[in-house]
Amino acid sequence: MRSLNIEYSFLGNIKNLSAIYMVKEFKKLTFLEDLSFRFHKCGDLAADEDKDKVEGEGIKIFVAIFEKLKNLKRVNLYFEGSTDIGNHGLTSLCEALSKVNSLQIIKMNFASLYQITDKGLKAIQNLEKNSQLKEICLNFSRCEEITDQGLIHVANFLDKQFQLQRIRLNFSYCSQITDKGMIAMSENLKKQRSLESLALAFESCSMMSDLGFIRISEALKELKSLKSLDFNFSCSKQISNKFCDSFAENINNLADSLKMLKINLRHSSLVCDEGFVSLSEGLKNLHSLENISIMAHSAKQLTDACLMSLAQGLKACQKLKSLHLVFQGSAKITDVGLRSLSENLKKSSSLEQIDFDICWSSNLTNEGLDSLSKCFERLPLFNKLSLNLEECPQVTNACLSSLKESLKRSSRLQEVDLLFMDSGVTSESFKEVVNSLKEIDSLEKLNFSCSFYNDE
Repeated sequence: MRSLNIEYSFLGNIKNLSAIYMVKEFKKLTFLEDLSFRFHKCGDLAADEDKDKVEGEGIKIFVAIFEKLKNLKRVNLYFEGSTDIGNHGLTSLCEALSKVNSLQIIKMNFASLYQITDKGLKAIQNLEKNSQLKEICLNFSRCEEITDQGLIHVANFLDKQFQLQRIRLNFSYCSQITDKGMIAMSENLKKQRSLESLALAFESCSMMSDLGFIRISEALKELKSLKSLDFNFSCSKQISNKFCDSFAENINNLADSLKMLKINLRHSSLVCDEGFVSLSEGLKNLHSLENISIMAHSAKQLTDACLMSLAQGLKACQKLKSLHLVFQGSAKITDVGLRSLSENLKKSSSLEQIDFDICWSSNLTNEGLDSLSKCFERLPLFNKLSLNLEECPQVTNACLSSLKESLKRSSRLQEVDLLFMDSGVTSESFKEVVNSLKEIDSLEKLNFSCSFYNDE
């Protein structure tokens, strides 16, 4: 056996889990290369004064698993919401993992563990001993006691690891983190010259400002090997167009390498049309880009100028295969912006998948949707569509006929997902379109939802 996956949810504390008492059996699996433990919301700690003792007993049994696994290459440890794991447990785990020299991938999820603090994160630095490590994935989302010092401990670990190819860090809802922690992180990210994939999530980190986000974006100009970039800076009330300007400038250095770009700026009320104009200018130079995801939920301040500039940026992405755009609640976006986007998309010879979410856009009408529908049939490789027009009251039955005919002409179409809840479309007309789409020979998956009519 080379791979083992064990999962428990909503059970008692770890020292009582039967899986852990299989340790003697695990020790016989000396050729094990891939180990995954998932303990979701497990734990039943004693009174506060006994927490360290209870946790110590449970984790002592758990870490013994690693003593004989000298060929282990990949480990995935999931403890989200499990109250048995705190600073002591995290420290013990990191010390045990640091002795497994064969490890190449370490993934650990400690989300929603209020008991983990900066003291526990200091143990992450022990992982610098894993000389063959290629990927690190750490999730401390909603660990509300973590401050800048905890982020600095992780940054210090990065300072000793120069062969990492993939980094994924999630500190969302850690409200005590400020620009100070981000600046420390950015300084050591610059040194990751072998990095191919970077994902950072700092959603709802309300103490951070443009200063910290800009410093992170400045680190990108040193990462010449980066192929995949995922920034989730949503619900950041202090992030503004200045970040977009810096981001667009620094991703120019990734023109020959970057293939996937994902940026989430939802509920960022200070980012307006000017910010997306900057982002669009940055896209024009990313000639290798294949996948783009841009999210701006509740973007009430955005207008047609946003989509028009974005259309020009996407026009330059000649290798684009997948496009995911979310502009929910953009009441100022009209048919003019959607028409501009459609006109530029239909010139793409490589585009395969479109995921477009423009729900709650009260000024969009059938005219705009008609131009978007006609775009689909012009894409020679188009095979997947996801379209959300929920609560678009001016979108009526008239747009469905054009959409239906266009999709039926897409000879490669394999998957369609349509959401028209609370729009001007009636269930009877929508049902007729769905029945027509079911007749498409190439179609493998159809999901749909409309007022008073839902199915899959």
